[in-house]
Amino acid sequence: LSTGEVKEIFAKARNGEYRLIKVVIENGEMTVLHTRVQTFIKQLLKINLL
Repeated sequence: LSTGEVKEIFAKARNGEYRLIKVVIENGEMTVLHTRVQTFIKQLLKINLL
């Protein structure tokens, strides 16, 4: 991902769009390996807490 794309992912996370972001540093560059979009309510339903 380009630097701009990584910044965009972090901006979306700040707005609550992402629940999980997996980031690694390879060759001195930050790379997003995985993101997970899911609401808090969906997570609770998935584990039967609601």
